[in-house]
Amino acid sequence: MMEDPWMSPDINIAEVFIHRAKGVHVNTVIVGGNVVMEDRKFLNVDIDELYEEVRKETSKGISPQQREYAETLQRIKPYSQEWYKGWENMDYKPFYVMNSRK
Repeated sequence: MMEDPWMSPDINIAEVFIHRAKGVHVNTVIVGGNVVMEDRKFLNVDIDELYEEVRKETSKGISPQQREYAETLQRIKPYSQEWYKGWENMDYKPFYVMNSRK
């Protein structure tokens, strides 16, 4: 990870792991003293049970509040798109290049 082009030896290592590391850099995860992932595999998650729960919840559909929210977003979407139209062609230098599109 320290050899990645977006790294610098001058950067605090804690900042690197907290703000710049990616999922591919994680091999083992310990939470509250318990190993929950090792060799990139979850140890305490029953995948079949998780999928069943997700299927059950998604089969319920969305609530009236969620539907109203989604409809509101659809109504304001054209205004937001109009506001940002042309921004992708702006010539600028981003402050934080790693997350920029240039």
